[in-house]
Amino acid sequence: ATSAGITGNTSINITVKDAGIHVFIGIPSGSFPNNGLVSHNTRHRTYRLRFVCHSDSMDENVGELIGLNGSVMHNTSFLEILHSLPGELDVRSNVSGHTLMPPSEEGIYTCRIPLNNGEVEEINIGIYRSNTASINITSVVFRSESSSSTLTCISTGSPPTTVTWTVKDRQRITMRDGDSETRNGITYQLKQTVIDRKNSTYSNVLNISSASGDILEYACTVSNSWSSDTKHTEVRVTIYAVGSERLGENYSLSCDVTGINNVAVSYTWSGPGTTVQGRDHQQLFLSPVTLAAAGHYTCTATVGSLHLTTSKNVTIAIPAPVVGVSSNASGGDLYAGSILTLCCTITINDQLMSAGNMVMVTSTWLKDSITVTSNGQRITTSQTKHSGSTDEYISTLSFNTLRIGDTGKYTCQANISHSSLFTVVGIGMANTTIMITNPTVMLSLTLNTTRLLNVPPHNTFSLTCTATVP
Repeated sequence: ATSAGITGNTSINITVKDAGIHVFIGIPSGSFPNNGLVSHNTRHRTYRLRFVCHSDSMDENVGELIGLNGSVMHNTSFLEILHSLPGELDVRSNVSGHTLMPPSEEGIYTCRIPLNNGEVEEINIGIYRSNTASINITSVVFRSESSSSTLTCISTGSPPTTVTWTVKDRQRITMRDGDSETRNGITYQLKQTVIDRKNSTYSNVLNISSASGDILEYACTVSNSWSSDTKHTEVRVTIYAVGSERLGENYSLSCDVTGINNVAVSYTWSGPGTTVQGRDHQQLFLSPVTLAAAGHYTCTATVGSLHLTTSKNVTIAIPAPVVGVSSNASGGDLYAGSILTLCCTITINDQLMSAGNMVMVTSTWLKDSITVTSNGQRITTSQTKHSGSTDEYISTLSFNTLRIGDTGKYTCQANISHSSLFTVVGIGMANTTIMITNPTVMLSLTLNTTRLLNVPPHNTFSLTCTATVP
């Protein structure tokens, strides 16, 4: 019974088993429920608890009351043994006035009845004051051994408490000491150990047969009828990157487990063409960085029965190429009607050559930020081709007939990509500006006056000379 201020003047018969009850004696607010454990006299502010321990055994042994110090006790200022009969013990509290019970006498008492066969039947009875109702969780510790993992929640409560564990998927696990339960293929078992019986301090250990995931979250909630306290704990595995992901640089991945007191962790790495495992492989070295290192990496940390798995993408940035633009013009002005070819030279990082056909080099010509398209007649662009040099590619833009409208800034943008999804395209560009002008045409006019001799004086006439340019 955990209610306070119960009225009536009856007693309860307790069949003595390996169990326990906790009685909370206090001055509650509001009306008093009529449950019959505690007698209440409003006028004299008297509260009394009476309990009778009774054994199912036919033995004739007399019951004993074990005090807070572990020895057989008799009457105290608070508890009075009314009578001890064979197989039975009748105990009553004797408290009056404003002080409900001395602080020194609150705690767990044991009603014990020895049996003839040498065994003992007993029940623990916790008696507490209202002004000491409290819950405190001092620590939640996660440990893992070779066969199982344990969560230990150290709690102190008055009156004594119940423990509820909550796992990540919000399932509540409420069990008594020694209970076992299986959920989703995972077996949980609760073991409660008394650390300090007088102060109701318990070690609540939750044994977990196995668990897996990247984050294992648990909460320990300790409560009684007056208050509760909850503390959370989690075990997490994280991959940290050390160094630079640039080609040729030093780079490594480290797999770290936090939130658990463990003796040994075994690590298993998997990635592009790589599987490494063992206790000495917390760190995976990828130095010097090559394009082959790009990809998805997974680390599984095995701690006893725990399997913590997390992953990380390693993305390699392809170095930008060196780009240059030149023309076949011999120098001087460019005139409408002439022919012009612009050449884009693309030089890639020599470390990319080892990747073979997995590296793709493409280029785009732009005029004033607008893509230039080939019409197959007046303007043509070529595919980006390997020049024959180990690290050089070439693309051209040709004008069969220049026009005034072709004046502008021309840019060659080169893109270096890789077949892996875990690479970043390297981009380089260069530009040049061309100015197109009309050619200067020198015109001459010769007048043969012999044919004008018959023109009357003072008459006028006009002569027209027309020049056509491309």
